Amino acid sequence: DDAGAAAWGARRALSAAAARGAADAPVRDVTLGYADGVCRLVVPMPRDGFDREVEFLFTPTETVQTLHERIVRELTAAGDDEDAPPTEEAMKTVAVVNNLGQPIADEAHTSLIRLCQRGFQLRVADAVFNVAPPPYFGGAYGLHDADGTVDLRVLIQKAGFMRIQKLLAADVRRTISVDEYLDLCSRNGVPPEEAVQLLRALHGVGFLLHFDKSADEAVRSTVFLKPEEVTDGVFARFGLESPSARFVEEQAARKRAELAHLESVFKEMDSLKRTLDEAAEAAGQRFSWLGLSALSGGVGLYWWLSYEKFSWDIMEPVTYFSAAAGGIWAFLYWRTTSSDFEYGNMREMVVSRAKRRLYRERGVDVERHALYAARVARCRDELRNLDVSGYNPALISAYLSRAEGAAAAPAVAAGL
Repeated sequence: DDAGAAAWGARRALSAAAARGAADAPVRDVTLGYADGVCRLVVPMPRDGFDREVEFLFTPTETVQTLHERIVRELTAAGDDEDAPPTEEAMKTVAVVNNLGQPIADEAHTSLIRLCQRGFQLRVADAVFNVAPPPYFGGAYGLHDADGTVDLRVLIQKAGFMRIQKLLAADVRRTISVDEYLDLCSRNGVPPEEAVQLLRALHGVGFLLHFDKSADEAVRSTVFLKPEEVTDGVFARFGLESPSARFVEEQAARKRAELAHLESVFKEMDSLKRTLDEAAEAAGQRFSWLGLSALSGGVGLYWWLSYEKFSWDIMEPVTYFSAAAGGIWAFLYWRTTSSDFEYGNMREMVVSRAKRRLYRERGVDVERHALYAARVARCRDELRNLDVSGYNPALISAYLSRAEGAAAAPAVAAGL
């Protein structure tokens, strides 16, 4: 972009000024290319008035000293033994400095990664060459600065790779062609050379399969999106137990052992909780019968007072104030419990209070009980899914996706 070009132009001008101030040497620009993990640097050599250009190929992981020595060997071209290290005097004829014209402190242990990303400067004989960084620098798994700083270009590349991986994982087809894969990468901002590197990397980790060295053209041009089906087919052809079948058996055995442990702990907790719940329900039943008895007794008392002990003229205001007191009590109940003054609500209040008291007395942890219950149910569900999936790789893939989602659930409390 314009800002990047301006920044590079400013660095180039600064380094050129430093070089001229030191030796008044001519300054030229050379291009650093990058493709398939290899850097290509073409440098004019001082013979024949810098008319002869020499190509240097190197990987970004090589050290500055390695590049320095290779340029010195090409410059001197006088030693009979090409493998012998250049002399100290010959090394002084070439200098590799950073983009600000500063010397490299430790060439033997300094990687070319950082220099290539920011550009650097070559001083050969009486000439200075400004080496501009390539538009992009990195591989399928990328290279970054040795100092661990964040590189926006690498982050953008990784985002494209992750998007491609998600799209391939969501594709329900068993295979796609290499052309379809490259088209998918192109539509998502991944250039062809990086798409090929990504394809090799995904093949290497077993995310998919692509046999680019196969003698069969049909196999070379196919990307297998369901690698487990391919491996199972190969194992079955040789009469061996497939990885999917072994996975189902091992996973089922682990789940059964886990379920047995969970059920042994949960059964004791659940039995105690059920016993206490029954006791609390019994307390609610007793309260209901007590309430019915109190209401029946109250009606009988008012009848006796009205017609046997006193007269209705005396009891009428008593019944009026009794009804008013009942209304006040109903309002206080609603204000306290936020529920209507009804027989069912009163019974539930008595039952819940009895449960809390009994749980506290017997040390029952309701949250831990619910957590164990959820874990037991999930374990049983996973066993059912394994039974349904059998040895079908496609169904096993669906099971694994579901299991990954379940793994995000909260972990069992300490003591599980």
